[in-house]
This record gives sequence, C-alpha cells and structure tokens, in this order.
Amino acid sequence: MAEPEKFQHYEVLRKPDGTLHELGRGAMGVTYKAFDTNLRFHVVLKVINPAFLDSEVVRQRFLREARAAAGLRHANVASVFHLGNEDDTYFYAMEFVDGETVDARLRRDGPLPLRMALDIALQVTRALVAADKQKLVHRDIKPANIMLHEEDDGGIAVKVIDFGLAKAVDGDGVGEMTLTQGGFLGTPHFASPEQLEEKEVDIRSDIYSLGVTLWSMLTGKAPFSGSMAQVMSKHLYKEVPVEQLAGMPASVVKLLKHMLEKQPDNRPQVGELRREIESVLFSLPADVSAPTPAPSTGVEEMDPMATIFDEPVTVAGPVSLPPKPSPQPPPVPAALPPPIPPANPIAPPPQPAKPSSKVPLILTLGTLIVLAGGGAFFWHQSTRPGTTPVATPEPRPLLSTTPTPEPKPAPATPVVAKVETPTVTPPAPEPMVTTPTPVEPKPEPPKPLPVPVPKPNPLATGLEEAQKLATAEDWHGAMVALVALARRFPDEQEPRRRLETICARFIRDEKPADREAFEVIQVPLEEAAALHVTSAIVLLAENIRSTDPVRALALYEEAAADENIIAMRQGGLVYSNRKAPGDMARAIAWFVRGAAKGDAACAYLAGESYLLGKGVAKDTTMGLDYLNQAAAKDYPAAIDRLGDFYYKETKEYAKALSHFERARSLDWAPSYGNLGVLHMNGAGVPENPATAAVLFRQGAERGDPTSMFFYAQCLEGGLGVTADATAARDWYQKAATEGEPRAAAKLQKGAK
Repeated sequence: MAEPEKFQHYEVLRKPDGTLHELGRGAMGVTYKAFDTNLRFHVVLKVINPAFLDSEVVRQRFLREARAAAGLRHANVASVFHLGNEDDTYFYAMEFVDGETVDARLRRDGPLPLRMALDIALQVTRALVAADKQKLVHRDIKPANIMLHEEDDGGIAVKVIDFGLAKAVDGDGVGEMTLTQGGFLGTPHFASPEQLEEKEVDIRSDIYSLGVTLWSMLTGKAPFSGSMAQVMSKHLYKEVPVEQLAGMPASVVKLLKHMLEKQPDNRPQVGELRREIESVLFSLPADVSAPTPAPSTGVEEMDPMATIFDEPVTVAGPVSLPPKPSPQPPPVPAALPPPIPPANPIAPPPQPAKPSSKVPLILTLGTLIVLAGGGAFFWHQSTRPGTTPVATPEPRPLLSTTPTPEPKPAPATPVVAKVETPTVTPPAPEPMVTTPTPVEPKPEPPKPLPVPVPKPNPLATGLEEAQKLATAEDWHGAMVALVALARRFPDEQEPRRRLETICARFIRDEKPADREAFEVIQVPLEEAAALHVTSAIVLLAENIRSTDPVRALALYEEAAADENIIAMRQGGLVYSNRKAPGDMARAIAWFVRGAAKGDAACAYLAGESYLLGKGVAKDTTMGLDYLNQAAAKDYPAAIDRLGDFYYKETKEYAKALSHFERARSLDWAPSYGNLGVLHMNGAGVPENPATAAVLFRQGAERGDPTSMFFYAQCLEGGLGVTADATAARDWYQKAATEGEPRAAAKLQKGAK
C-alpha cells in the first residue's frame, strides 16, 4: 500500500485505485481532499505551485493576502483556517463542503430554475458584502467556485470557495499586485473588462463575474464564447446578447444588464445589488419556472475546451485583440413566387416594389393595349424583382360596360356671301339599343372587431403595489398591503409567501435591532402571525421574548411544530433559561430535534447538555458526538468547548491547543482567553506570561468577560505586562458588568 502524502498534520486522501484524491488542478497549483489528523475531519488542501511564487516579493504579498482572506468569516464563504509551508511548498487548508459545484450541476441538469439561480446569486452577493468589508476581491467568481450543499430542510446553502488567493485592496501596496507577472488571474469567460485589461480591480469586478455566472445559471452557457481572444474582445467591446434571455422576466434582464455594464461605475455596489436581487425574487410569482433559453444561432457556441471552468486560467503577456467587426449587410433572400392577392382584402396591399430595369421587353402591341386599359396592377405584380412573369388574365370590369354612343357627323353648311360662322346645333344622336350588364355590388368593408378591455386583476395590482413599497424599503406599508391581500384572497399563497420573505429578511439581518424599529412593523407583524406566516411568528417571538416570555415560548412552539429550526433552537433556550420543572427536558428535546435537522447551534447545545447532564442523564460519548457534529460545520463555540474538554477532563493538551487555535481562527472571543491560560500555565506550549497577557487582552477587547478578568489579573500583578492598578480595576469593572462572578467578588473585596 502506498504511503500517505502529508503536509504537516494534513493527510491527502487516496482514491480506491491508490492515486491521490485530486479535486482540481490549474496553473496555480493542485487541490486535494485531505484529512486533518489532529481535529479528525475532512478539509480541502490547496498546494501552491512553487513556480507561482517565484520571488520573495510575490511570496510575501501572497502571505499577506492569504492571511487577510483567512480573516473572512461568513456563512456563504468556505473558510480558510490554516496556511503553512513544507519544503518551500506553500499550502492552505479550507473548509470542505459536502456537495457539488454550480458548474457540475449545470453540466448534469442544464439551466437552473429561475428562483434557484437568483437565490444562489443572492447568497454569493452576501459573501461579497462580507469580502468588501475586509477590502477583499475574489477575482475568480464562476460556477466552479460556488459550492451547493443541500440542507436537511431541503434548502440550498451556498459556499464561495477559493478565497485563499483573494486580492487585498487595503491601500498598502498589496492592491497593486497581480500574482501572475504579465497576465491576469481569473477565467476569461467570467472576467470583468477591467480585469482583462489588467487594470486596478475592486469588488465591482466580482459583481461583473457574478453577473456572467447568473447568466450561465439561467441559460446554461456564458454570454460570450469562442477562442480566448474572441471572448476577451467581446467582454471589452460587445454588448451582451440579450436575445439569449428571451422569455425571462424583464426585471431579470434589467438586473443582468446592470451587473454586466462595461464601466465599473455603472454597476451596482454590493449592498445595492443585494437589494436588487431581493426585489426581483420578491416580485416573482410563486409558481415561476425557468424559461426555455432562446435557441442558439450557432454563432455564440462555445468550443469544447471553453466549457472547462474548474481552475483559473492564467494568460501570460499581452493578448492581441481582433478589431471590432463592422456590420455586414443581410443576405439577399432567394426568389419567391408572387403572392396571390386575397379576393376581398381587408387591409390595403403593400406598396409594390420598384420595377426592375432588366425585365424583358418582349411585349406585343395587344399586351400593351391591355396594360394601358387598366392592367397596371398586374404589370407591377409581374415585374417585381426576383419574380417570374405570369400570364395576365383579361381584367374583369368593376363598373358598368354600357358604351357611350358616338354622335353622327352634322351635314355640311353652304357657304354664303357674308363671312360669318353660324351657330349650328347638332342633332341629337340616335340611341343605341344595348343589353345592360348587371353591376356587381361593392363589398362593404368589414366592421372592426371590438378590442376586449382586460378586467383589472385586484390580486396582481395589489402585489405590484406591495412590491413598490418593498423596493422602497417601506416594510410597514408592504406588510400591511400583503396582509390585506392574504385576507381578501385566502386561497392564494403568493401574499403569504412574500410576507415570509420580508420577515425572513428581518430575522437574517437581525432586524429590527431596537424597540422603535420593531414598533414600526408590530401591528402588521401581529396580523401576519395570526395568518400563520411562520417567519412572522418567529420574528414576533424574538421581539417579545424579554417582555413576554410566556407568549414568546408559545409562539416558538407553534413555529417549531412547522419544522422551523430557529424556533426549535430559541424555544429550547427559553426553556433552559426558565428552569421550571421539566423545562430542561423540553429544551433537550428541541435541541436534539434541531440537531437532527442539521443545525450546528442545536448540536452544540445538545452536546453541552449531555456533557454536563443538564436535563438528561450525563453521557460523555453522546455529548462529544454532538459537539463534533457542530464542529464539523465550523461552529466555533463547539470547537472551543471540545478544547476545554480535552484540557480539563483528559489533559490532552495538544488536542486542546489545536481546538483553541481553530476556534480563534474563527474569531471566537473565549478561545483567546483559553489559549492564554495554556501559555500562562505551560500546558502543551512553553510557559510564556507575555504571550498569555496579549491573548487575554485580545479576548477582552472582543468582549469575553473571562478574558477581561484574566487580563485584569495580569495588570494587577504585572504578569507578562507592566503593572497598572488603575487599568486593572477598569477591566475588573468591565468583566463584572458583563457577568463575570469572580470579577464582581474581587471588586466587593477591594471595596471592603
């Protein structure tokens, strides 16, 4: 059996055939599926090609950027939690997402449903909002870098991967860096115009790439295709082919055109983009499905290699772009036989084409006479360009054919001597006996059909008004309008669905954050909850939890019965904090149920309960199992709690250190204090009070009361830091205010 390939404590896994388990390969390096032998869970390991960092300057910039990316923590980003090197080979470990990429999904199933594609784009936008706050630009947003993970409740969780080489734009010179010297980093089909021209990029470049990605999710292909040079030229100069979006809602087309503006200043900022996508989602009817993409013309088809987006493509050196093609005249259509005019045309026939000068002039005198007598219409019909002359029938008379009689000549007048011309009255002509020809009646023009006036649809009108209010972020007005529609049309689900969307937004964004903001929407929120809108029930419970815990608990129970995970978690916490008889057992039941549905917080709470025997018989094995479930989902409280267990219970200091370090990489404040304890006591690391004091201070500044207490002790006793009694007392006071009992006791003792 082959020996495992290892990078420090990361073991690269092997496939059944013994080869290393590669997840992707490109110019930048190779990505593997690996196993963290310390924490015992799977990771993605990206090993950087040494030639990629061929100078010390580039290497140092790479390290700064990778460290900056490691600080990005968001639910829609696959976290980078370790950067290392071995034998001059750099690598970084990031979260392993059990799922598939959007690229793989598109290859298997084709275009995605409209609502799913927009929801994926919205989740990626949230990741970009977090990245923008860190001054990071991904530079390679594309379907292959978006992972989809199906959650237990059937929803799709999105993770943006490969943020390990995101570009920092923090103004210290790093922003001027491109990791490829003489070329851009990215994939041409999804790159922004400024990226292709190797100009300075910011988050708006990622917005352009996300626009191309959304286009691909909706149509099954990128908007531009061809050779690499052709694709780059089209991104720079050609307008997006909106004809590919035939059948898409106008709001979706408008959104894509906004994201794909050539000039970055004309694109939306990330916050604006999030609101635009939410508005489009909000306006879609509940039963909307993805339209069938417009048929391909054959001009924009991708070449086979152009569909491989799994790894970034590095273009070295300048690329000569072909000139923008000049428009070509349309092809001349083939000759067609002349149309047969209708017997009674309703509308006047189209104007005849200009007669061709090349019509053969083989016309007999008789034909000319016929034409001169009213056959001009047939002349034009038979001499249109590209037509073949046909035999012209004798024209049918349209009026009476009764001939006009010719007068007989008057008799000659004798010449007299007086030269004078007498007035001669000619005799009346003799009538001719003719048989009259019946006159065909002229057909009456048809009466125009009445244009039906569509009846107003009150539901559609009401939804449109609610949409306008929501777009303007008048949430109170939008909710009032939707509640009224839900009551007026009880069998229609769309008003309730939109109420769910609004309330879920408030829950996700943790709004309203204050009492005044809540009071603005309280009345319609109560009404929506009465209509059994689950998100409204949860949002209402969240806002009355401190003022009316009994009712809040009843609301949580109601929403949890509808399988709402937030209600399970929060309802369990209310039970555990109330501490009435039987409450802990009820709390554990909700935590376990939420954990079974994949909620990391519920798994952590269940694990803590089993470890401590709170509301359930103490069971260390069960407790560790639940904690590891939560840790596998990168839940920092569970990771820190495992470290605490290994430190206090089993004295496995190396494991404790590894868990505390990982929790700290997720910026979990208590882990700073726990690491400080290890360094202060020399547990698993050399004893170092100065390092401990720094860690205590970092935890204290992040709001951890235990770290505040320990830092105050360091200041009081001069442990690893210069003694400062005043600063020590301040930190004791802050810790006591945050609920640290030892700090409160210390202050009381000092007061005596």
